[in-house]
Amino acid sequence: MEIKIKLVTVKELFSSSNWDNVVSAYINESNNKVLPKANVQEYVYQELEDTGMFKVIAAYEEDKLVGFIMASFSILPHYLVKSVSTSAIFVLQEYRNTNTTKRLLNTLEDVSRKAGIKAFIMTAPKESRLEKAARIFGFTATNTLFTKVLS
Repeated sequence: MEIKIKLVTVKELFSSSNWDNVVSAYINESNNKVLPKANVQEYVYQELEDTGMFKVIAAYEEDKLVGFIMASFSILPHYLVKSVSTSAIFVLQEYRNTNTTKRLLNTLEDVSRKAGIKAFIMTAPKESRLEKAARIFGFTATNTLFTKVLS
């Protein structure tokens, strides 16, 4: 089967026939040692998309969602550079050796270039497969991300 990568709306993503299974797998794997368990709510992503500063790239095998990237667009004020930052990257485990992650990233890169974006920032869990893949995909480790919960 062929996996198709495309820019989709939040509504299209959340309307995918197997969204509940995909988001459940994503939540189980996206644990942060500091923050509470992920709580993926469509209205939050819809509000972000409505600003025009948020995009979703999805991977489908026929009508089955197999992966996605969620990304936010902004300006790095110190450099006066438009940037894109990933907020979520996920591919179902059985599709991880199919080049799907790279194709999702390449599509986001293409969409970003067309929008005049000059910097692509990708976050990955420390010591994860994605962190290792980022280097292979041409990303350079530039900063370390720290999280502190505020009460």
